[in-house]
Amino acid sequence: MLGEISPSDGFVQVSNQRIAYCAQKPWLPSGTIREAIQTSTDPADEEWYYKTIDMCCLTHDLESLIDGEHTQIGSNGMNLSGGQRQRVVG
Repeated sequence: MLGEISPSDGFVQVSNQRIAYCAQKPWLPSGTIREAIQTSTDPADEEWYYKTIDMCCLTHDLESLIDGEHTQIGSNGMNLSGGQRQRVVG
């Protein structure tokens, strides 16, 4: 559908040119988990942040990390599991 490879047989037809792509392994920015979650909101909006953490089921994950929400991620930090990565950037 994205035109990355040609079909081995037949053809692919789409009815809309607006196609979104979601990578299987999401990219994490360098920084802390909290910074990655708050990229598009006011850092002072604590209620939104904690509601997001709860809705994404990250509370237990953050409690299990030594630095919690201040854990460094991305190329300069630790690797999160695939599920954790999805929930941090999703």
